[in-house]
Formats: sequence, C-alpha cells, structure tokens
Amino acid sequence: MAGRKKKEPNAELLKTVAEAKAAGMSYGQYQAKRFIEEEMARKEELKQKKQAEHIETACREAGLGGHVMNFGKNHFKASTEAQKIMMEQFASGKVVPAKTSFMYCDELDMCFFYSASGKACCSYSGITKAGSDDIEHNIVQAFKSAKAVLDRMQELYIKDRP
Repeated sequence: MAGRKKKEPNAELLKTVAEAKAAGMSYGQYQAKRFIEEEMARKEELKQKKQAEHIETACREAGLGGHVMNFGKNHFKASTEAQKIMMEQFASGKVVPAKTSFMYCDELDMCFFYSASGKACCSYSGITKAGSDDIEHNIVQAFKSAKAVLDRMQELYIKDRP
C-alpha cells in the first residue's frame, strides 16, 4: 500500500489532552469545564449588550443622548469622578456598559449603569460655585432627569427578564 498516508494525530486534540492532564482532569471533564466557561462568557456578553440597549433607550427618552461605552479591562478607562466611582464600587473587574452625562449644571457628571444584581444605578460627582444657579434649579432638574432614567432602566430590565 504505497499510496496510503499515515494517520497523524490531531494537534489540537493532543494539546487539549495535555491541558486536561495539567489541570488534573479527564479529557471529558476538561471539555465540559471549557464549554461551561465559554457559555458563561457568551451569556455575560449578551447581558452587557442588553444592558447597553436599555441604558441607551432610557437616556434617549430622557433627552440625554444615548452614546453608551464599555468600561473595564481592554475597554475605556474611567476618566471622570463618576466613572471612577462606578468602577471602584460596582465593576468587580468586569466590563460595565455605561452612559456618562454632563448634566445641566456647571460641573456635574453622572454615569448610568447596572449593578451586578441588575439594579439600575447612577454615580455622580460635581462642584458648584457661589452665585451659581445650580443649587436652586439645575441640580434639582438634573436629579429629576436621573430619576427618570433610572426608573426607565429598571423597568426595561424587569420587562426583559425571563
């Protein structure tokens, strides 16, 4: 049988078997673990996409625009104080879709996002000055808008749950 080619083992299969042995698992256990991890990552990605859609919808309806950005590792880094609060208090090393809005005030930024448990949240940071119209009017309006956004975000989240 001169024309017959010797069957070579699949390099990917051998690599996976070696990884399984190194992890102290059988090939089947290792494949199941990989499948579960991939499925969880896929679900997290879908969850983030849905959250971004909900944030965008709620912000657009409130007249705040809807440009949502992902913050976290390999994504946008927090640059405003409100973004930093969000990342430090709620991100836990995960990617967080969020909308930053500079409100009606001289120096007030708000960041809308969801907590890990799916609760609509808003972090904020600001400065006001003596004689500014912010204290009596603009801050009140800003937080009324924030409440409308948060209420709508939560409504969309609850409506979207299975």
